Amino acid sequence: MKLTQKLFRIVADQSKNFGEVKNFWKQHLTSAKMSTKTSTKTVKDVQHNKEKCEFFLQISEGGQALRNHKALLSYAWVDSAHIDMYHTEVPSIYRGQGVAKLLAKAAFDFVVKEDLKMTLTCTYLQKYFRENPLPRLSE
Repeated sequence: MKLTQKLFRIVADQSKNFGEVKNFWKQHLTSAKMSTKTSTKTVKDVQHNKEKCEFFLQISEGGQALRNHKALLSYAWVDSAHIDMYHTEVPSIYRGQGVAKLLAKAAFDFVVKEDLKMTLTCTYLQKYFRENPLPRLSE
């Protein structure tokens, strides 16, 4: 039995108005499904904030940016030609949809374009690099 079904039964058992609880959960589950639908994003949608040392993707629905729905990749400068990419973060409802992959691709493209060296402290980025080796970055 799924967790949502278990929660529904627990709440319904404790409620005097079963119909009201059932309607609440139907609406909740419908909105949760809708909130995971994102428009198709590409690496071109990833933005780079050099002042904050982050690549980010603002995920929106219906043309409006959703609060707290920002995926990001953070880095720090080791020196003028070397960066440490230490963190990626994707809102939980968007995990497994390739969002972190877009951030990684944009960051790696930046390293190549700027002829930088990089250290990958973030375990996701280490995994991404192993699975998507680029000869230029392996030197």
